[in-house]
Amino acid sequence: MSRKRGYEILILITYLAMSAVCIYLQFFSKNQAGGLENLIVNVTMLVIAGIIFAPCVFGA
Repeated sequence: MSRKRGYEILILITYLAMSAVCIYLQFFSKNQAGGLENLIVNVTMLVIAGIIFAPCVFGA
């Protein structure tokens, strides 16, 4: 049981790290900050990753 919970926490940490990187690149990157195209790509990538990670967490 504890091993299963460890993987769920690892997946959550991975998703949060990806979100933090996307936020950093979107708002604090000097070369590409604030572009609408970047925001759309980042949000789409996070949604796809969330759809992939959700069954892993709830089905584990």
